[in-house]
Amino acid sequence: MAQELVDEAFARAWASLRTVCRHPSPKAWVVRTALNANISRSRRRREVAVPDPGTITDLPAADGSTEVPVGPRIMAALMRLPARQREVVALRLVLDLGWA
Repeated sequence: MAQELVDEAFARAWASLRTVCRHPSPKAWVVRTALNANISRSRRRREVAVPDPGTITDLPAADGSTEVPVGPRIMAALMRLPARQREVVALRLVLDLGWA
């Protein structure tokens, strides 16, 4: 399923190449497109795909390591965020997209 979402995102990027090339962060555009495709797919199936907050340390970090060091105070603050905001923080850290 993930490969299908990636394929879809890159197909849309190819179809909108001029838009993507002018975007300040083409990598973020493709990631957002894949996420939107996943959300659309979930809505069609009437499912909500929300990752388990405990799996945040299981995601690969930007440097290739398999664990992102998260202290207990930071984890507690993350757990107070709504699920969508936690996803944004995780993606920013994992994909090394930086902060605007």
